[in-house]
Amino acid sequence: MFPNLLSLISYHEQQIASRRLSRHLGLEQSIVLYAMAKEETISNERCPHPKLINVLEGKLEIILGDQKHILEKDSLISLSPQEIHHLRAIENSKFLQIELD
Repeated sequence: MFPNLLSLISYHEQQIASRRLSRHLGLEQSIVLYAMAKEETISNERCPHPKLINVLEGKLEIILGDQKHILEKDSLISLSPQEIHHLRAIENSKFLQIELD
């Protein structure tokens, strides 16, 4: 159990911080907590499995193909397997990324 996810990770200027939570929870699925400082990006990537992104704090832009989505606190989006996506922190943002099998 994690009583306060936001306290598990800190922002670092010009960096993306991440922390894997799967092992601590006893799960095989990849569950990663991210903290992205404002204007940091994750370039185009794809994943072999579907995944969920849940914004816990801040504002995150996700580009899926030619569609742009703005996610704010408490937003959730699903990504299809092999779907190319790009992330940008519009402001300091923390989010969970959960890969589904």
